[in-house]
Amino acid sequence: MSIFLSYLIIPLVVLLLILNIIFRIKIIRKYNKIKNEKMDFEVGSILNKSERKRIIEKLPAEQAEKLIDFSNSLRNLIYIAVTGFVLIFLIFLFIYLKS
Repeated sequence: MSIFLSYLIIPLVVLLLILNIIFRIKIIRKYNKIKNEKMDFEVGSILNKSERKRIIEKLPAEQAEKLIDFSNSLRNLIYIAVTGFVLIFLIFLFIYLKS
C-alpha cells in the first residue's frame, strides 16, 4: 500500500513543480509588463482585497485589467502551492498512520 502511495507522491510533486514553473513564468512576464508601464503599487497590497480595489479604482481601464490579471495569477500560484502542500502532507500522514 505504501509503495502505491509513493508512486502517487512522485508524479504529484513533479506535476506541482511543473505548474509552479509555468505560473512563475507567467507572473514574471505580467509583472514586467506592469513595471514597464510604471504603475506604482506594492505587491503585498495586491493580495489584500480592499487595498487592491482602491488601487484599481485609481488606474485607467487597460492598466486595471493588467493588474487584475496579475493579482489573479499570483493568487492562483499561492492556491496551487498550498493545495499541493496539503495533499502531500495528507498522503504522508496517511502512510504514517497506516504503518
